[in-house]
Amino acid sequence: MHEDVIYYSQCWEDPLVVLRALSINSYDKVLSITSGGDNSLAILDAGASRVTSIDINPTQNYLLELKYKATRTLSYDEYLEFLGIRDSDRRIYFFEKIKPELSRQARDWWLDHKELILVGIIHCGRFDKYVRFFARHVIPLIHRKRTIQNFLTAVSLKDQWRFYNEAWSSRLWKFMFRFATKKQSLTRARHGGMFAQADNTPTSGEYVRRLEKNIASVPIHDNYFMHYSLNGDYLSCLPFYAQEGNYKKLREICVKDNSRLACVSENLLAYLRTISDNTITKFNLSDIFEALSLEENDKIWDEIVRTAKSGARVVYWNNLVKRTYPEYLSKHIKSDEILQNELRKQDRVYFYDKVYTHTIIK
Repeated sequence: MHEDVIYYSQCWEDPLVVLRALSINSYDKVLSITSGGDNSLAILDAGASRVTSIDINPTQNYLLELKYKATRTLSYDEYLEFLGIRDSDRRIYFFEKIKPELSRQARDWWLDHKELILVGIIHCGRFDKYVRFFARHVIPLIHRKRTIQNFLTAVSLKDQWRFYNEAWSSRLWKFMFRFATKKQSLTRARHGGMFAQADNTPTSGEYVRRLEKNIASVPIHDNYFMHYSLNGDYLSCLPFYAQEGNYKKLREICVKDNSRLACVSENLLAYLRTISDNTITKFNLSDIFEALSLEENDKIWDEIVRTAKSGARVVYWNNLVKRTYPEYLSKHIKSDEILQNELRKQDRVYFYDKVYTHTIIK
């Protein structure tokens, strides 16, 4: 399914929220939605004994495999070049070094899509291209480069909120941002199925509200999500897996025991039905429930409860559609409302409505 399209070349869920919600331990066996692969790498880096990264789209897993295996072959500076964080004309050369480490399927796919490697693989996703185009070609029509830089380097919440209101939030900015976040516009960036359950849900005005709430409460100077959204690149901050200390940990894992990360290209429900009872200790589920009918949602929750060990933890997000576990499973699922509220306040990604974290009880 969608074998020639990478929809997300970066994860757009905050890894710090994932790690705090799941509280990873060395004995953990984690099921994680792949997407751009960043959060599966963060969970592995945090010490999980095994991470099974699953995506119905195999190309997302080919991307994760490439990011992971590159740590084994490239130095840190080379890694940043290859990803697209630093400028480089050597990415194909780096790929040739990585290629022998890849599975046949991933290797063959990337050989047919070298043009994505040339631009840097963090920029190759359909959604990421959309965000980057807005940052590089639309925002400069509204604000000067100095204005963008000053906003992204604001030193305090008070300063960034004042700057937003006084120097950033013009009528033209709001008009262009609303247009870019209309559902009709976002279908160019995301798979159409993501809006299947949100036909009558307004988006653009809601995303303005969420953005402003985030700017008022989350520091922007070290928020790499906001840097990419407004600048099209990272400035002074990097994703978790690409920070030097975390790169070194991933490199060590990849060299010593790369079997700790497994990629599965399959429908989540179908895969869960193959798993034994009481097996999984942590679930990172992105916003997968967003695109599901209530019936599909409930079937997946049935399987989560069955396959989870008692005490297992689950984290996931809602964007436009409210989805959570069915009421009939409430005796097996405990929500941590205090932690959820704290995670929402610290979440560096502005466009989600809510983050949920639950504990499975048996």
